[in-house]
Amino acid sequence: MRGGGGDYDRLMRLLAEAGIRMPPVPEALCRQLKERAEWVFSTRTFKAPPADLLYYVRKAIAGALPDFALIARPAEARPLALHVYILQAPLQLFLQLRWDETPAVAAGIDAILALSEELAREIPAALRRGRLTLDGRLTVVGSDFTAGFWEVAASTERAVRPGAAKRPGARTISPPQAIVADALRWCRITG
Repeated sequence: MRGGGGDYDRLMRLLAEAGIRMPPVPEALCRQLKERAEWVFSTRTFKAPPADLLYYVRKAIAGALPDFALIARPAEARPLALHVYILQAPLQLFLQLRWDETPAVAAGIDAILALSEELAREIPAALRRGRLTLDGRLTVVGSDFTAGFWEVAASTERAVRPGAAKRPGARTISPPQAIVADALRWCRITG
C-alpha cells in the first residue's frame, strides 16, 4: 500500500517537502488514511480538534478509541504544531510537536519520528518477551507544550508510569524525544 497513491502519498509528500519522514502508520491503517481538511489526515472522523491532545489521550487510556491514525498540522491552531496520534494495540503514541518552517525544527521533528519508528518496530519483540500484552497498552505522550509521560498497563492492572516525573511536585517537562527514547529503552529490556 505504501507508495500506492492517494491521501497517504499526499501526506508523505507534504512531510517530505518539509524535510520530515512519514510517522510510523501501521500498514493496516494506511488504506484508511483520508485527508479530512487541509493538512489534517485521519483514518476516522473525530469530534475534538487535533490540538486537543488530552482529549485523545484520555479516550485512549479509557479504552474508548479504536485503532486509528491522526496526523495533522492545522493552520488555524496556535501555536502551530504537528500532531501525530497513532493507536494500534498495544501501542498508543501521541506526539504534539512545535512546527515552524526552519530546518532545525524539521530535523528535530524528524528525529522524534525516527525514534517513534524504532519504538513501533520494537513492539512485536516486547510482546514476545512478555514486556507487553496484546490486551494491555503502552501509552507514550510527548508534547512541546505540556508535560508528557509514558506508561504501561495490562488489562487487569493499574498503569505503571515509569516515564512520569520522579518526585512529587516536579515541574520539569521532558522533551518528547526523551520520552519516546525512554519508552523504547524500556521495551528493549530483556528478562
